Amino acid sequence: MRLPLIALLALGACSSQQPAAPVNAAQAEETNITTDASPAPLDKAPAKGAGKAITARFRCMDGVRIVARFDPEKGSAVVTRAGTTITLQQQVMASGIRYSDGQVTFQGKGDAMSYEAPGQPPIACTAIRG
Repeated sequence: MRLPLIALLALGACSSQQPAAPVNAAQAEETNITTDASPAPLDKAPAKGAGKAITARFRCMDGVRIVARFDPEKGSAVVTRAGTTITLQQQVMASGIRYSDGQVTFQGKGDAMSYEAPGQPPIACTAIRG
């Protein structure tokens, strides 16, 4: 059974035990550890001011992986793809999530995301679980 992202954030706020963080970001990526909260389907972006950041990993159709850290406090996502890190701002959506800086866009719903950059066609990506 999958819990909505908001329910996971609420449960995480009630927990008195913090998850152990990896030594560094590279170690987190290698071991597929989510440092702040367990990944959940991204049907809705975390509400601004809703609490802890959520880190999720994605595998794209072109073979490149994306690590995205969604920060509800800032209303942003820090997206790392192919060694390039960019901060995208949350956009209002009726359904799903969308983060953009006006040039690069990372959007989708559930486990399915799309990464769009200038001069490139949209690239389909899927969340990596476990």
